[in-house]
Amino acid sequence: MKIAFQMESPADSDRELSASLLLMQEACARGYEVFHFLPENLSLDHKAGVIAYAAPAHIDLSKDQYYTLGDLLRLICWGLILFFFVRTRLLTWAL
Repeated sequence: MKIAFQMESPADSDRELSASLLLMQEACARGYEVFHFLPENLSLDHKAGVIAYAAPAHIDLSKDQYYTLGDLLRLICWGLILFFFVRTRLLTWAL
């Protein structure tokens, strides 16, 4: 199975709090093909459908260099699962 993640660069992610990185790592561990793409690399083509220019990714949060990204590939999103995560900040209220 191929799984593509639209998110900020792994270098800009908080490796201890990012649910996306954890899910990417688990997908890699299970042998899935994992891809990373930025929002600007997603488009809709009237003939081909949804297209993402995505980099093959490998995530292992136990290592200092916890991610590797390959060269961008053109993925036509038929039979491809896309995960979209919105990064939000948790609000803490002082009472």
